[in-house]
Amino acid sequence: MEQDKLFSIGTILLFITVIVLLIYGILYLITGSPAITGALTYIGKTEAEINAFDPEIMIILSYELRVVGIADINLGIAYLFILNFGFRKKEKWAWIATLIATFGFVVPLILLSISVMGIDIDIIILFIFLFVQIVGEVISYKSFFRGAE
Repeated sequence: MEQDKLFSIGTILLFITVIVLLIYGILYLITGSPAITGALTYIGKTEAEINAFDPEIMIILSYELRVVGIADINLGIAYLFILNFGFRKKEKWAWIATLIATFGFVVPLILLSISVMGIDIDIIILFIFLFVQIVGEVISYKSFFRGAE
């Protein structure tokens, strides 16, 4: 009974991370603004200053951020399918796939972002995202691998 409760909590935590990923993707796709990424802090200029210097750079940056938004949305949808069709049925491949997505996407994103922008609100949100993701994975582990005890 307690194992099912932990599994439900883990699944809910992973669904929360999917929602956050989709929200970020939609935000990047709609705005395409570097102001939401912390990149302007790294550069030390405002959007208006960059646009005045070279408008084409702002256009390229906006398109790049929109591509990142599309990638986040695609990853969120793929994650949603994994959670909905495999994870909730307690199929081992789904747990492994979510683990690979966590350490193959979120951890490198955090490391890259820290090296480029330092610690800011986006990095803190990514750390919270990673923490929730790992907690969801850890507390649901025994539901998938009961024979591994």
